[in-house]
Amino acid sequence: MKRIIYTFILSLHVSMVLAQTPTLYGINRNNEPVTTTYHMGDWSACDRVLFECPFVPISNETFLKREWYYNNTRVETNYNANQTAFSWPMQNEGRANTVYCNYITTNSSGATVTRKTNEITVNCNSVGVGIDIQNQAFYGCTTPINLNTREFNEVVAGIKTEAPRVPYTVSWQLPAGWSIQSSTNNNKNIVVIPDKYTGGNLTAIVTLDCGYSMQVTKSISRPMPAAPAFTDFQITICSAGQTRYNATPVCGASSYTFISQNALLPFTNGLTTITTTEPYCDLAYNATSKGHSELSVQANFDNNTSTALTTRPLQFGKPSIYLNPYTWDCNSYTVLVSVKNPSFFEYLDWYRAEDGTYITSGSPVSLPKNGFIFNIQAANACGIYTSKIRIQGGVCPTSFSISPNPVSSNLRVIMPADNIATARPATSEISFKLYNMNTTTLVKSWKAKAGEKEYNFSVADLPKGQYVIHVEGASGKGSQRIIIE
Repeated sequence: MKRIIYTFILSLHVSMVLAQTPTLYGINRNNEPVTTTYHMGDWSACDRVLFECPFVPISNETFLKREWYYNNTRVETNYNANQTAFSWPMQNEGRANTVYCNYITTNSSGATVTRKTNEITVNCNSVGVGIDIQNQAFYGCTTPINLNTREFNEVVAGIKTEAPRVPYTVSWQLPAGWSIQSSTNNNKNIVVIPDKYTGGNLTAIVTLDCGYSMQVTKSISRPMPAAPAFTDFQITICSAGQTRYNATPVCGASSYTFISQNALLPFTNGLTTITTTEPYCDLAYNATSKGHSELSVQANFDNNTSTALTTRPLQFGKPSIYLNPYTWDCNSYTVLVSVKNPSFFEYLDWYRAEDGTYITSGSPVSLPKNGFIFNIQAANACGIYTSKIRIQGGVCPTSFSISPNPVSSNLRVIMPADNIATARPATSEISFKLYNMNTTTLVKSWKAKAGEKEYNFSVADLPKGQYVIHVEGASGKGSQRIIIE
């Protein structure tokens, strides 16, 4: 096919012409002779592109030579008039490569005449070779790191990148103090040993079969590893003696610091802070006190740097129960309550203090908010503990009062003054709902026109006991406990 093309090109110039500048032809990927860059298409580094500069007989001149230029550098000269072809590997990846020919003759007086052909630019795609780091080089750690070169094809912002079409080899430039342990596949895959702390640039020098070289660089950081974690953590200590706490080893660590936040729970040497070369510590407990503490650990390196602390709560003896601060919403009948360090307990049960009725379990829990008293029963490995608490909400503009309380027959609900004003227009309603103490069963309900100062309802037909009344109107809602006797 190429022979036919070359014959076609030469046939364009068979007649004697006068002082005509020869035309340069490039052979594109479709094996077609073209004279412009637009028609050459895209190539890759190391592709050999063929060019033709046909013999042009010129009156009164004798052919002397052709000089071929690649990116303005003379790369080849031929003295045979019929040696019209030139082939050259494209070696500048990711950029344009320009080719032209100087067609040189001598005239009848012996002077040299140089005619420069048209230029043809060959656009060369980037070579798609990258670096993959298979495992992280953590600070202080000299564990071997696997590095691989990776071939890829992509188009980003109109720029084409393609995997090499020819074989290649790789050499590496590593950060200071790093070394190559092993390599395979023409150095494309290597195992390196980092030093303890140095990061920097990691460079792969990719050399294609045609001799063209390119560099791929990746920045290497040395992040601090995660703090050590406790394993099989015994959160509760009940009996006198010592308890061992193990932490996960951290690569490259020279020591581990453990901290106990309570002097009643020291390490076996009597201190509350120790540093050891092994990732474990032993806590001592004399079983004469109860309370809680925290145990922390960090890994240290030999250049006076350390990881973050990992901290876990500890309970020694029977659990003590403390509520976290809680907030209330004036437009809610309940408040969300939680205890501190719920992980200390095997279970948390909530009971109504007046009669021991079971309410719910766990933490956090939703409870009535206005003056109700509850018993919390909690247990851990050391035993059971009960605490009495009162749930009290704040003063809200929609608060109301009950008179009398306890009540025997007539329930009188007195509304606040601002509720009377803001509840207008009078067409709006206020609802009154009476529930059992657990607020699980609606016992009785009433509706009335808003805007009154007080409301009266009969409860004479209800059994004696404790109830919760919910009041809801246009300006808000609230709840209170009442006793019927």
